[in-house]
Amino acid sequence: MLRMSVSAEEEARVRHARYHHPHPRVRRKLEAVLLEAAGLPHHQIAGIVGVSENTLRSYLEAYAERGLAGLTELQFYRPTSSRRTPRCWRRTSGRTPAPPWPRPARRSSGSPGSGAARPR
Repeated sequence: MLRMSVSAEEEARVRHARYHHPHPRVRRKLEAVLLEAAGLPHHQIAGIVGVSENTLRSYLEAYAERGLAGLTELQFYRPTSSRRTPRCWRRTSGRTPAPPWPRPARRSSGSPGSGAARPR
């Protein structure tokens, strides 16, 4: 079981980040550290925060190794493909990309200047 002590200054920094960080996963990690500093057992912290005990252990180890920076960085799994990127997903240079399907031809409303009403 990993037990840690948090100084009053560090606890104030964690508490502030807990309520002001924009990402909910980071706020959950910080809540777990605060509950650990309060002395709750790991199984209760995991139940309160809504993660497994192994995930809680990884949060606490990241905090023990790198401090607050260890909890605030997010690393999402983003697989890469060897296939060619579809045309509609490529980044454009500030313009709206063309749809990948052909657009239907526009109907003409008769000859210009004929004044004839369109049939309904």
